[in-house]
Amino acid sequence: MGLDVPAHQRYLSWLGGLVRGDLGISSVTQLPVSELIASRLPNSLLLAAVTALFSVPIALTLGIAAAVQLAPLVDVLMLLLIFFSKSFSIAEYNINKRGFFILRSLNF
Repeated sequence: MGLDVPAHQRYLSWLGGLVRGDLGISSVTQLPVSELIASRLPNSLLLAAVTALFSVPIALTLGIAAAVQLAPLVDVLMLLLIFFSKSFSIAEYNINKRGFFILRSLNF
């Protein structure tokens, strides 16, 4: 891992490799990081595209409705929806993170 080399030198070495396209070797799987990213990139891009396909039209519609203020009730309801959706995603992230570490500690 090169822990005998100062941190700034390791960082500069890593940054030089990044410029050349060498992301290094994973310390967990011992495989090149670029291969790991390349194997997962298609699914990540598909997920991002499907999410954008659904969320962008909904967000634009709700944003235009709030800007035009067809009814003050619409604005308040959207504010509540945004508040609760943000709260839920943060709580869900924390629950999933804890669950991952619990399962990892049980060797699942």
